[in-house]
This record gives sequence, C-alpha cells and structure tokens, in this order.
Amino acid sequence: MASWLHLTSDSGGWCLEDSGRLRQAVQSMKHPTAQYPLIVYLLGGPCKRQALRVLLPYNNTARQGSWGISNLHLRNSNIETAYPEIFIDGILEANTRRPCRTSKRNDPTLVRQYRIHRMQYQSYAHVRDHIFHQCILPFIQVLCIFADELQEPEVLEKSLSDLASTACRNEAAAQPHLLVVLTDPNNTSQKDEVVTKSPTFDKIRRSQLRWAVVDLRDRVELSAVARFEPLRLKMRQELETARIVSEDRRLLFCATHLEALMQKAVKHAAQGSRQKFDIIAAARANNPVPQGIEYHLTNFLRLATQHGLPRTDIVTLVASALAVDAYPPNMHAFDPRTIFRRLYARHCHAVWRANSQAMEECETVESFFASFASRITRFHRPVDLRRRILGYNLGTWAPLKTNLTCLYCLLRGTCEVLPCGHAICDVCIRRFAAPGAGEYLFRLETCDLCQSTFTYTVRQVPPTQRPNILVLDGGGVRGIVTLGYLRELASLRNWFQLVVGTSVGGLIAIYEYIENYSPEQALEAFVPFARLIFPRKQRLPGPIDFFGNLARNLLSDGSYNSETLDSILAEAFGDQRRLYEASRHSQGGCRVAITASQVEKNGELCLFTNYRGPERPEGLTSYDVMAPANVDDEPFLWQVARCAVAALGYFQTKRLAGLGTFQDGGICANCPVRVALRESSLLWPHSKRPNVVVSIGTGYLDRKEEENVSIAHHLPRVVSDILSQGYIKRAKDAFLNSAAVDGTHGWKEARDSIPDDLRNDVFRLDVALPQLPELDDAGSIDGLASLSYEIPKSLIHSLLSTSFFFELDTKPLFSRQSIRCEGSILCSRDSSRQVLTRIESEIPGAVFMTDLGENLGMVQVHDGCEKCGYYRKRVTFGRQNSVVQIIVLTGGLLCANVIVRGGGNDVE
Repeated sequence: MASWLHLTSDSGGWCLEDSGRLRQAVQSMKHPTAQYPLIVYLLGGPCKRQALRVLLPYNNTARQGSWGISNLHLRNSNIETAYPEIFIDGILEANTRRPCRTSKRNDPTLVRQYRIHRMQYQSYAHVRDHIFHQCILPFIQVLCIFADELQEPEVLEKSLSDLASTACRNEAAAQPHLLVVLTDPNNTSQKDEVVTKSPTFDKIRRSQLRWAVVDLRDRVELSAVARFEPLRLKMRQELETARIVSEDRRLLFCATHLEALMQKAVKHAAQGSRQKFDIIAAARANNPVPQGIEYHLTNFLRLATQHGLPRTDIVTLVASALAVDAYPPNMHAFDPRTIFRRLYARHCHAVWRANSQAMEECETVESFFASFASRITRFHRPVDLRRRILGYNLGTWAPLKTNLTCLYCLLRGTCEVLPCGHAICDVCIRRFAAPGAGEYLFRLETCDLCQSTFTYTVRQVPPTQRPNILVLDGGGVRGIVTLGYLRELASLRNWFQLVVGTSVGGLIAIYEYIENYSPEQALEAFVPFARLIFPRKQRLPGPIDFFGNLARNLLSDGSYNSETLDSILAEAFGDQRRLYEASRHSQGGCRVAITASQVEKNGELCLFTNYRGPERPEGLTSYDVMAPANVDDEPFLWQVARCAVAALGYFQTKRLAGLGTFQDGGICANCPVRVALRESSLLWPHSKRPNVVVSIGTGYLDRKEEENVSIAHHLPRVVSDILSQGYIKRAKDAFLNSAAVDGTHGWKEARDSIPDDLRNDVFRLDVALPQLPELDDAGSIDGLASLSYEIPKSLIHSLLSTSFFFELDTKPLFSRQSIRCEGSILCSRDSSRQVLTRIESEIPGAVFMTDLGENLGMVQVHDGCEKCGYYRKRVTFGRQNSVVQIIVLTGGLLCANVIVRGGGNDVE
C-alpha cells in the first residue's frame, strides 16, 4: 500500500494522518543508516500516473488508495543501492470533506494522526498546500510538475515562487530541481514560455534555481514507455545532478535521519505554524546550544588572557569545543559554516565585541571550526577530536583552572571537581568518562586537561528517573534529633541525590555528605563539638539574666566566643579543605547545598554548594549561589560551616573575602524545603518533580507552654504585663515563631505549597518534645540522644522503590489511539541484589505495575545476574499517551512512583 499522507476533516477541523508508509519504506532498506534516498515529487493528473508506471515498472503504482494527498513509492529495483529512489505522488483532488479515518490496509502500529491547529476554517487546497510546503518541499531533490494537468492554474505560479524563495533564503533546506512537463497537444505555447513568461521569472533567475521543460506534446501517439522516455532520461540526469549538489551542500540525509526529520516536519505542519520548518533546529531539538555559552566563553577568555595563552591556542580550544558540541555522535554532517553561522556566530560576536578585531577573531574561529568539523568523521567518537586537541599543548593550558566553566567543553557550568583540581560538567562526564559497573555510573581515570591519573567515579540521575531529596532543618543542639533519624536511615542515606541543610542541618550535611562520615561518626563528632561551643553558663535570676543577655548581644554581637568556634571548625574539617572540591565519597554525584544569610543584602538567603551548574540568569531564583570567579577564592569547608551556624544572638557573623558577610540561614529558611524543590527543578529539569522528599526536623513542642513566667513574677504587675503581653512579647513571638526561623512553622508553610501530585511522596520526620530545649542547651544532648527515632515503613518502601527506572529498548509502536512500549526496568543502585532481597523482605509480593493498572510482573531477585548483580527486567505495556509511570504495588498499597517521563513526547 503506497498511501502516505491523508487530509480529512470533521466538525473539529482538519486532521492529518500519517500512514507510516515512509517508515515502512525505510525499514525495507538493507542499511538505512548508510543509504541516502533521493526524492522525486510528481504533481499532475492522468499523464502523471502513466509516467509513474513507466518510471517504476516493478512497483504496483496502480494500487495506491482512493484518497489522500500524497502516495509514496520506494523504487523496488534499487532498495539495496547507496541512493535508493523515493517517488512521492502528489494528489490534487477536489475540495471535499471526509471524516477522519484510517485505511484498513495500513499497518496500525505505524499510523499516527494529528489534529491541525489554527487552520480549521481554511480551505482544503490551502491546508493541502501548507502540508506540502512544510513536510515535503524541504526534502525533495526533483519537483516534476505536469503543467497541462493542473486544475488550479495558481498551483504552478505558487510552486515557482516558493522554489525561488527556498533557493534564496534557506541554506539548510533542499533546493529542488524543477522539471515542467508539457503533455497537451492543444497547448501551442513555446516550450519555455511556461517558465519564462511567469510573473516570478525574475525571482527565479536571481535565485539561480535549476529548471528545465520536458516537451512531450508531440509524443501522444507513442506507447507509454516510448512517450515518457525523454522524461525518464531527463529525470535520471537531474537526480544525479541534484544528488551531487545535495552532497556538496551537506543536505543528503541517510534514510534513518530522513524519516525522523520528515516525521518532525509532519508534526510541525500539524501545529499550523506559518514559520518554515527548520531542519537544523529539528535535528538539534534535544541538543540545544547551552544557555550560558556567552558567559562561559567570556570567562574562558578572561582566564586565558590572565595566563597569557597565545591567540592561536585560544581560537583552537574554542573552535574545537564548538565543533564537538555541533556534531554529537550520529549527528548528520551539516555544512560546518552553515552550522556555525546559525548556532554560534552571534554568541562569538558577543564574546569578542570588546576586541577591536572582533570580526577578524570570529572569522578565524569559523575557519578553525569548519576545519575541525571536517575532521570529526575520522574519529571513532567526536569527543576524541577534542581529546587530541587538549593533548597537543598540555603545558600551555594545564595550569588553567576555574570552578565556573567546564574547560572540557567551555560551554557549561561545572558540577564536579576532579582530584587534580580541574572541574567538569555533567555532559562532559558522560562524554569523556568510561562506563562504570552500574547504571549511569561513570569512571574517570585521567584528566584530559593535565594528564593526571586517579580513579574517580560519578553516578548521575538517569534521564528517565527522578531525584530523591533530603532536607535538614536548623535547631542548634537539637541537631541530635536529625542525627538520630539519619542513623535509622543509615542503609539508605546514600540514595539521595540532593541534600539541603540549614544551620546545624548544614553542618550535619557536611559531616555525612561532604566528609563521608557514617551516622555514628557524625554523632561522635557532633556531641563534643556542641559542648565545646556552648559551654554551660550560670543562669542568673529572671530579669537580670534576660536583660544581661540582651546587653551582651548588643555589645559583642553574640553570646559565645566566635573565635573558639572558628578554631574548632578549622580543626575538625582542616583549614585547607574546600567545599567545592573532589568528593571523599566512594562516588561523586550527590549535590549538597548549605543555606546562609547575606548581611550586606538585608539578610537575603544564599547557598553554598558543592556544584555550580546549571545556568542562573538574573532573577531566576530569589536566592544567590555563592560562586567566586577565582578558584583561590573558593571558601574553605570550615568557613562554610562557620557561616551556616553563625546564629543571630549566639555567634558573630563571618566575613569571607570577596564574597561578603554571612550568618545562619535559619533566619531566612529554617526548613529549606522550598529551596530544595527549586534547586531540584534547576538541576534536573527533565524530571518535572522529585521522586521522594524527606524533611527532617529538630523536635517540636508537644503543647504550648506559658512563657516569660520566670521574668514576669520578679517584676511589678505593670512591667509584667508589658513583658508577657506587650510589644516585646509580640515582637519576640513574631520573630522566633515565624516560618523563616521556626522549622516547624517553616515546614507547615512549605507543605501548603507542595504540588498535589508530590504531596504523598513528601515525608516529615520529627519528634514531639514536652519541653523544647534552647539552641545552646548542651545539657539536653543526652536526653535527646536517648529518644527513640522510628522511620515509617512507607518511607522505607518508597526509597526502595525509587531504585528502579524504565528505559525503552525499541521505538514505540503506534496503533490508532494507543502506544505500545517495549523496554526494561533497571536498577540504579550499586548492589541491586541487596535491594531486591530487601524488597522481598520488606514488601512481600511486590509487583511492577503501570499507573493504568497493567501488571508487569513480580519484583524478583532472579531477574538480575547472580554473579555481577546487574538487573534488567524486560517489560511490554500499552499507553494512550507518551507519559509513562510505573509503580511498585503490594496488597493495594502504593509504595512509590518509580519512573516518569515528564510529558509531551518524551517516550516518543
């Protein structure tokens, strides 16, 4: 069956149906990734159909359906050649309205239907022409028009005008060769007048459009084969010429790329957009130019200039980086200069605009870019070209270091610091690292920037998985509560991809997720630390103690010795260890953010992080991320901890050179759930939402106690009333009980803003206390440590369930209104066998199931490899849309969402 594109309508407007004929044709080719189809589009009537039978003698061109706007034929005689020929038969049928339907002859798994937007009131001819110009014209090599058979005279004029426009304006679209066929003996005009007397002829001449007229008017009495022999010979000649031109312009696509691009063109046409289909943009839809390209190139130029790099070396590094970004693996080899001008030229001009020779510099970068792009195909992987460039002059650029820009690609912010001190981004980890013994586990053994050797592994969140988030409240010595819960979560504590902590929560995050302390080690370190910085003080009678502390704080900016705190922290973490440097964990990849408050910015919230990416345009977040321009200005770990615990009224603020003055972030976000959710959305935008969020508090008061009694009963009634009910009392309550300062109030406020689809996957761990110890009450530590901390079974089940994610093994199969998916459920943990064994123990009878209730089988240990622990469970299920959600279910209890694809066409 040759029918391909069908245009129908109903009360809802126009509908475009793709029968899947193009995909079927591509699948029938022997080597679709190494075959480059040539496309001929024919438009006409009966003579066109006769010609088609002559041109394709081994195809059944007569059986092509009674409806549609285009039929598609793959020449059967050359499907194994390097340049198979595809003939598209354009149908000019009457303006009739038919209901949207699917031909029974078509393979239902290949059929796709699209409602055409914004064109419901347009005529059939208008919509048909729109489909042609968006879906077909950008890809054809020869356009053959039987001029005497056109029932609509304006079709020829419009085709000539569009062809001339395409030849003039679009560097990334095919420029078809035009064949005009004359067949009517009653047409007495001169042969070429059909083109030369066209109102658009001047436009055609300026565009240098290649055209020819094939005159068959005197061959009516001959047999069909003899009659159309001149057309066959001319078409063969034009196809060969068009092939050479397309290859020279780098616009001859392999069959696999052609099918994918034309499918995107069909979708684009269905959107009703007036913008021409952009082939380059479609080819890079999942690989856009990085947002921060200008910032990072500017930062690299500044760094290179500071170190005195020669101009040629700078241009070489920039051009090779752009070439690798432009041509990822399996990318079509578009013309390098076209790609550079379309994607990178304006960014380069912006970066070099301060240079008096900016234009010359950009032209040099373009020339180098074109040279490198032409050499990429010689390498097994595009990144190998970049690796060779980096290895040429190690002594020149090995000393360059920056934590803002990845020097591997020069285009993105960094996320990991390697043991040698060079920082790298997520994308370059995937490009340059070797695969580790686990899903999305990458192993780096050499730095390509300086050739240092080491072993460094990084685990990334799979594209079809969502992150887990851990949020730790502030609370002074009550951080014992947080440590108690983390001790109970010890076996699962490394299953979080983002950890955000405030005050003591930030300190604990440093202990466990930066310094890699076990929960027991963190507890052993924290208890003496708390007792050292909060020595017991003699409490004086009520009002004397109250006003004495107030006066002391006003005079010294803190109740405790800040210098002692500095020395204790420097001794604990080392005075040279920085927050943003190589992880001490067995694996990198966990993102840690510590909150603080910027004194110079009226107490605004900020973050100290062990990562830099993603890009943060001005105003993107309500808080800043402290990222110094120079590596030497990176804050030391003890300094970050000092800023985090500089609680108002207890310790003095901490000033960091080049960054500012900071204090405890608890005055802004004592429960930083909102910050964590925002950071997650920036770090993993594909995830839409996290899998599980765990927020750990530091204890809350079981019932409200009377306050200020110790002060009030020592004072006269009038003063007592003022202190217990007046301005001082109300101001104190407004500050200490605000959502910013009080973790419990902050949690309640954050909980109200959590989206409904995430609410069931957010867990709060906290303990009720009959009396809430003060932040500096070191005497309460033993009592808090002796409490029982229990983890809900539902949280354990959820974390276990989030060990899995789904990936497609083959392209989805489409059948009318459903999608059939074949893929595998994989495990993202190091020890999948231990995970499966625990699931069998914790969740007996657990099964994988889609959110639509389709059972995908039991969660069983034997689905994995007994020797290496690798886990893969192959599954097949149907969908009605491209959003996939798989859950782990047992006994009617929903444990967790395992994977999702965020929406739109993600699965497709």
